Formats: sequence, C-alpha cells, structure tokens
Amino acid sequence: MTTFAPTPAVPVSHLDPFGLDILEDPLPFQSDLRDAGPVVYLDRYEVFAMAGTSRCTPR
Repeated sequence: MTTFAPTPAVPVSHLDPFGLDILEDPLPFQSDLRDAGPVVYLDRYEVFAMAGTSRCTPR
C-alpha cells in the first residue's frame, strides 16, 4: 500500500464529509473543496476527492 505524503500541489482537507454538520448543509464544504483545487486529499479517510469536473480533463 502506498501512503500519501502531503505536498503543496495537492491540498489536504481534515474535515469529515460524512459528519452530521456537513450532511445537514453540504454546500459550504463542497464550495471549500472546489476552491481548494481540482483534487483534494481527505486525510480522515485516506482518499482523494474531486468536487468539480470543470478543471479535470481526460488524457
């Protein structure tokens, strides 16, 4: 298994996207993810998240 080492190129979020407060009102969290960049590392779950597809292009 490969572990992720944070870099300035990939922002890291410490928020829990499944937390009750975010589930009750997800729009601020989603906006924060979009503002952070096209890909954000969710350290609580050790996964990457994409909040918007407008800046992601296939290769």
